[in-house]
Amino acid sequence: MSYDFQALKLIPIASVLRHYGIEVKKRNDKELVCACALPSHKEAEHKNNNLTFCIGVEKNKWYCQSDTCRAIGNHPKGGDVLDLVCRLDQCDVKTAAKKLSELFAINQNPPHGATGLNATPRTLGTRDTTNDTSIAVIRNPPLAFILKNLDPDHPFLKGKGISIETAMEFGVGVHSGKGSMSNRVCFPIHEDGQLVAYIGRSVDDSEPKWKIPAGLVRSFVFGIERCDPAKELILCESMWAVLWFHQCGLQAAALVACTMTEEQEKRLAPFNAIVLAMDNDAAGRDACQKLYDRLKPGRKVRKAFIND
Repeated sequence: MSYDFQALKLIPIASVLRHYGIEVKKRNDKELVCACALPSHKEAEHKNNNLTFCIGVEKNKWYCQSDTCRAIGNHPKGGDVLDLVCRLDQCDVKTAAKKLSELFAINQNPPHGATGLNATPRTLGTRDTTNDTSIAVIRNPPLAFILKNLDPDHPFLKGKGISIETAMEFGVGVHSGKGSMSNRVCFPIHEDGQLVAYIGRSVDDSEPKWKIPAGLVRSFVFGIERCDPAKELILCESMWAVLWFHQCGLQAAALVACTMTEEQEKRLAPFNAIVLAMDNDAAGRDACQKLYDRLKPGRKVRKAFIND
């Protein structure tokens, strides 16, 4: 397994720290700060809530000003987001890359000359820094364009059992124009009522089969905006499954992976009844149990599996 390290290094450090439960505050327009969580940082240096860990927003670099972190070279040099995960988890860079790829929608095995399976990486999520003490919140920015003339009646969609009516309702279709999504089924991704990206699947099984924009943060749940919290929700891995269940008169949403981020879990909070419909393979069964353990408290959760 290979990883697009260039794309991974673009993931905002503030967003990564949130997954470790670390509160990030705004010092100014160019720098964020927080308490240092590195193993090299001695407990004694946390007195008076010293915010010694600094993040440069423009270059997405970090360093710690504490004496103990300075002693092992964490200041002024510091590092990038991969260095940070390596030190927080005390792991090698490949393990750190794997973790970041699971937390964020960064594609693996990019083609030669491309970044994150997209030769033109999109801008990463924006920060909500309303005041100097606010936690930095990472969101996917609205997309600056809309793909037009997507074909909802393409034979590939019919082969997947998706009707033209369902494809049209979800805005899904094959893009016959130029660009990175040419000759791909395009799935529009919405977050908070805004179009933020397209995910594409090749219709001829050419590699890569799936294209996801570099830097797309997995804070969305595909199809969730169409679902009623008062009804049972089918939670899937696949976007195809969402369309298929919809045709059957059921409501479903997809994580677009077999793992769930904290942001996605928050979007599922209003749903009190969930059916986990993961792929019926080893990875899917393992993921189903982990999701069950996370979602079960306080709600009704059932497990099911999907066969191709």
